Amino acid sequence: MEEAKCLKRKAMPGRLAPIISLIILMLMLDVYYLNAQVASASNSGPICTGGTVTLYETGGSAVTWLWSSSGAAVFNDRNLQSPVVTGAVNGEIFTVQITDAGGNTASASTTVTVYSAVPSRPGLVNGDESQCVNATGVIYSIAPVTNATTYLWEVPAGVEIASGQGTLSITVNIGPAAPATGTIRVYAVNACGPSTPARSKELNVTRLPEAAGPITGSATFTPGSAGVPYSVSPVTGAVSYSWSYTGTGVTIHGNGTANVTVDFSADATAGRLSVIGINSCGEGSPSSLELAVAAKTLHLSSVILEGLYSGAGTMRQARNESSPQYATGVADHITVELHDATIYSTIVWSLPDVPLSTSGTAEINIPAVHGGSYYVTVRHRNSIATTTALPVSFAGSIISCSFALPSDVYGGNLKLSADSRYLIFGGDASQDGSVDTGDYTPVVNDATRYIRGYIYTDIDGNGSVDTGDYSIMVNNASRYVRTIHP
Repeated sequence: MEEAKCLKRKAMPGRLAPIISLIILMLMLDVYYLNAQVASASNSGPICTGGTVTLYETGGSAVTWLWSSSGAAVFNDRNLQSPVVTGAVNGEIFTVQITDAGGNTASASTTVTVYSAVPSRPGLVNGDESQCVNATGVIYSIAPVTNATTYLWEVPAGVEIASGQGTLSITVNIGPAAPATGTIRVYAVNACGPSTPARSKELNVTRLPEAAGPITGSATFTPGSAGVPYSVSPVTGAVSYSWSYTGTGVTIHGNGTANVTVDFSADATAGRLSVIGINSCGEGSPSSLELAVAAKTLHLSSVILEGLYSGAGTMRQARNESSPQYATGVADHITVELHDATIYSTIVWSLPDVPLSTSGTAEINIPAVHGGSYYVTVRHRNSIATTTALPVSFAGSIISCSFALPSDVYGGNLKLSADSRYLIFGGDASQDGSVDTGDYTPVVNDATRYIRGYIYTDIDGNGSVDTGDYSIMVNNASRYVRTIHP
């Protein structure tokens, strides 16, 4: 029995031998694969016939290299890691064998593409030739060109290639500086150069219409009138025109053109007549004309301002620092108010910025709705507000109102000039209804500062605040001049 056990123990090493051999083999394989080389070959092509190409090996930890060719190309040195080759032909295969310090070897190959000529001219460029200024994301493309490795696009100044340069398709943005007409070009390119000639496509850039000019036509209308003409000069870039009106009771005929006629119903209301130029890219800036119901016309006469009076019933033009503030023949602007005949404090209607001529006249359109009797008050930026002696009837279509005599104004509140003309008192710079210390302070302060320009303290309107303004203000203050009204 003991002898059997001994025999069994002696047999065990024989069974372990195959296992140990397998482990040793696996370890040897690991060492082999750890030390094995992996080569990687590439080249600088494509090239054009007659050109040189550089070969590259970048895969292993080689200490020597040996290059060979499937053709007749000439190496500058076959034993370099990156040799330069001449005389290569299209499809020629270059193989490198590398060896590391442990004698391990590996090989890899690379194929050179050689072009013998430039690519053909690209085909037609796809994309719309008509574009709007400021358009974005516009695409132009061509079909692939045989033997082309890249594509060169050229666009007009003011047009930006947002993406796609070098490819078959580009995306462009049409900037505000883009020309009205230009050319897009594309070349197919390979190592031999660009195709000649380029393929071209015309680009026509449409801008929005320019701003519409002033509307020609009456700024007032009589309810019930028809066929009243309005027009605008041709708008650059416009192919059509759109007219509109903000009021009610109006019919516009001829919309779409630069010349229209307007019908006003019996109950038509005031509003804004507008026109805008249109083309395929959109709308330009509009032009507008405010229309008022004007079945009545108020004529003011003999409104002579003391501060601007130059003698013989005429006035100078109010000036700014360098020139008259308003157009030739306009002395200054006034405000005209219609006050209720019973309760003067109720202003029925008011119109600011009414041009007053140098002869003291003004013409105002009054809405037809005002057909009663009203006190007429004239206000000026540094004069005493002056009111008619009695309510004025507005029953007719034309109303005349004179401020020539004391009997024409409430309280006879006019100043007699040296040449026997009656003037509206000046000097109320503060517009508080009287000429007093409230006017003295701003006038004197501006005079000491030599203030110039079209300003309320310039009572004589000569463009600067000086002793001329002071004299008018002090003289009227000493007479306790003030506004007199019902």
